[in-house]
Amino acid sequence: MSVVDATKLPDAPNIVCLSGSVSGGEFRYTGKDGNNLTGVSTLIGTPSTTWAIGTYAFRGIAAYDVTSLQQRSSAVQSQVDFLAQLNSPIIGGVEWDTASTSPTLTRIDAAGGTELESVDTTFFDKHAVFGTRWRCVRDRSTGLISYGANARGDGLTLTGALGDVLVRKQAYYAKTEFDDGTDLARFWVSPPRPAKGFTLHPYWYMRNGGAASPTMHTGGI
Repeated sequence: MSVVDATKLPDAPNIVCLSGSVSGGEFRYTGKDGNNLTGVSTLIGTPSTTWAIGTYAFRGIAAYDVTSLQQRSSAVQSQVDFLAQLNSPIIGGVEWDTASTSPTLTRIDAAGGTELESVDTTFFDKHAVFGTRWRCVRDRSTGLISYGANARGDGLTLTGALGDVLVRKQAYYAKTEFDDGTDLARFWVSPPRPAKGFTLHPYWYMRNGGAASPTMHTGGI
């Protein structure tokens, strides 16, 4: 591709955009030879046409740039979500008045208070304990466990015809407390990391020869 003054364009490799009677021309070039751009290739979205002499060539914000930024943003968000799971907060537990005949439990926050902060479902989707629960199917003959496209198990046969329908659960730490003065029993759940006063729930020692298991699978009959 020949231009009037290649010094006005960025050093290679880079992108050049064309505008004029036909817009949307975006090309990648890998080098410069005087006023000639070399190694020129068409980027996705560029129409199959020709541009007349005198067409304005410039380095603009191309669709390629926008797509690259979107992909990078998505990759960064995935890392943020992963870190959010690793650092998921202790969101609370339940309190039981053992002196009362009522079966009602009171939801409590990490400090034992009842003034809970409202959170939406997306918070739980990213939480290390709740967001990592995945529906799966276990082959009864081989023991092989298959997962679907998402936590719901999309793409799997969930009727039980092809195997046991289970849910994979992430190990978590728990804390219990009983107040003799008020007869209140409290139970908290922590993410899969140690926290002061929390110990790994005994459930995760039920298999694997007494060693702690990072995950367990449960299902109905």
